[in-house]
Amino acid sequence: SKDDDGIVRKLPLIYKYNNDYYPSFSLSLLMGYLDIHPTEVQIWFGKKIILNSRTHGVIRIPINAKGECYVNFRRNLKDFYNDNFVNILKGYSLELKDPPVESDVLKSLENKLVVLGLSVTGSSDIDPNPLSNESPLLIVHANMVANVLENDFLKKISWSDSLVIRIG
Repeated sequence: SKDDDGIVRKLPLIYKYNNDYYPSFSLSLLMGYLDIHPTEVQIWFGKKIILNSRTHGVIRIPINAKGECYVNFRRNLKDFYNDNFVNILKGYSLELKDPPVESDVLKSLENKLVVLGLSVTGSSDIDPNPLSNESPLLIVHANMVANVLENDFLKKISWSDSLVIRIG
């Protein structure tokens, strides 16, 4: 979601609708990748989401009262492996042939979490973030997924911790 200045800095991870809770796109991706059932997710609005993963252990994601997490923008589009969706479809068609032909594209994606989205100029799915004035929104999701898997979250400090006092 955008801040008052129009820059995307945080991402909703959980939504509440009619007393039911729904995971966002990023959280759904993570739950699928980590093989986490919705009953294995604990939510404390204003504090954290806890994911109990058999492969990655207990993951704690800090969230605000709205269920949003601040994204630690470490990477831009060029920093993630990316490919044209047509190439991925061609790879699938090669492997569906009789006999199957191994696809280098699909081999490079094996055991990876894949975020699909638009990245073309002129798309309406582009907004500013702390790294760029014009960035595809899939970068927000890709960074969030990386933040969770790498336990690389932004930490909010209190105003008193941010003061520097010079004596002397």
